Amino acid sequence: MSGVSYLFKGLGLLLYWSAIKPIFIVSHWLLHSVLSRVYLNIYFPIKKFVILKFSNAKSKVWYPFATRYIVHGFIILIAAGVLIHSIQTREVYAEEFANDSLVSKILGNSNQEIITETAEDAVNMPTSYLNYKGLVGGASGLAQDTTVDETDQSLALTQGSGTIVKPNIPTTDLGDRVRDVVEYYIVEQGDTISTIAEDYNVSTNTILWENKLGEKDYIKPGDKLTILPMSGVSHQVKNKDTISSIASKYKIEADKIIEYNKLASADDITVNQILIIPGGQAPEAVKIISPSNTIDKYFSGSPPPPARVVSSEKMLWPTPSHKINQYYTWRHHGVDIDGDYSSPIYAAESGTIANVGWGTGYGLHVIINHGGGKKTVYAHLSKSYVNAGQSVSTGDTLGMMGCTGWCTGTHLHFEVQINGSKVNPLSYL
Repeated sequence: MSGVSYLFKGLGLLLYWSAIKPIFIVSHWLLHSVLSRVYLNIYFPIKKFVILKFSNAKSKVWYPFATRYIVHGFIILIAAGVLIHSIQTREVYAEEFANDSLVSKILGNSNQEIITETAEDAVNMPTSYLNYKGLVGGASGLAQDTTVDETDQSLALTQGSGTIVKPNIPTTDLGDRVRDVVEYYIVEQGDTISTIAEDYNVSTNTILWENKLGEKDYIKPGDKLTILPMSGVSHQVKNKDTISSIASKYKIEADKIIEYNKLASADDITVNQILIIPGGQAPEAVKIISPSNTIDKYFSGSPPPPARVVSSEKMLWPTPSHKINQYYTWRHHGVDIDGDYSSPIYAAESGTIANVGWGTGYGLHVIINHGGGKKTVYAHLSKSYVNAGQSVSTGDTLGMMGCTGWCTGTHLHFEVQINGSKVNPLSYL
């Protein structure tokens, strides 16, 4: 027992000298060196004021103010006032902290109900540029400036009492500013011609024409694109060119060319001068498509074997790879699945081939109608093995992965459409 007693005494001494004693020392120092000085600095000025003011008072009303205890009372009142103010300040801070913030002004009160209205997108069937008889395929579809692959919607937020409005917040939207010079853009991962055109507030054809891109060409990260200050084309003046001939070539009034380029007159042009043709359209080029080249390149060869199908309520994954390069968003109505030119594309579900052809955005693509308002889209293919009207089963090989149309790198753009609305494919895979 004596050993245990000594042990406890030793622990008690250790605790006293290591914890309790230092606390006493610090507290004593704070009380005598800090707090006492603060108190005296307040006490003596107030005491001096009271003595000078009320020491000679003979009235019963003012005489109590001449006593020394009134000083302590003043100090207590000041301390009480500071304490009450601090409590009230904390209450307001806790309850109304975010009321004046930018987020609160945009999103409104948290108790308000957010009501979002949506509208179904119409199904845009891409124009087929492929002539199965191999005669002539026109590039007129470019002038339509339509993209099925990439569509944009305005993001709505609630403001005030629940009204849906588009937030008026300054962003890096390049289309909001007026440009009067040619700019250059370096393509980044995930970019498409349509999204770049929207950012710069020009048409997709403007970028295609200025950069000499065709309907089957694609862009990749690192490419440098020339962006005109407005929709139209540019023209380098050649020998014997006149404003009239240039206007006729691009189907625009001559006065608009003179006005936009700030020319003194119709004769104020020189050879090799670059003119901006506002609203101009590039002359349509007629393409002679070789039957053998087209059929051999996009529809010939034996298809790879179908995918192994496992019984499931979900759709079959349309590619061997499950790596997603770009997910479904409010701007990108599908998923981009990674792969290469050796990757086969499988039917996600049985159905009937609704369309096989070319689109300015999709490139070579296949659309399957599964019935009940459900369709799937397989875009940017390099080769197709099916025809419109053909019945396919789940896992049948539709074609091979590629990068036709507007894309950055080899991948499959896969969409699911329900009653004409493009939904998140990952909810069905």
